[in-house]
Amino acid sequence: MTKDQISTDALKNLKQKRVQLISRFPEIYNLANELKEEAFLADMWQRIGKLTAEKDASQYKIYCREKEIEGATYQFVVTQSSALEAQKRKTIAKKLDKEKEGLGKESARENIYNSV
Repeated sequence: MTKDQISTDALKNLKQKRVQLISRFPEIYNLANELKEEAFLADMWQRIGKLTAEKDASQYKIYCREKEIEGATYQFVVTQSSALEAQKRKTIAKKLDKEKEGLGKESARENIYNSV
């Protein structure tokens, strides 16, 4: 665990002292991926909209859920932004193009070998 990550003991301590904490939930917890997967499968997003008045600002939506960690209940918010979504689509499209290109080359080589 790095200095930027919070332990379950620290979470318990904060809860006992009634300290409210807002933090990005670390990916080291399996629950982080479970919550994201649940959010996408449930597809029950609450639209927040833009957080700034800029013309091309990202649109945001959230999915809220309560879950337990070692017997204590916490509130979680999964956030999705249109900018990040577009960036991921672009990355996937690039990977698909590279894969198609590789398959095309492989197919061409196979055709050459089959014609000999």
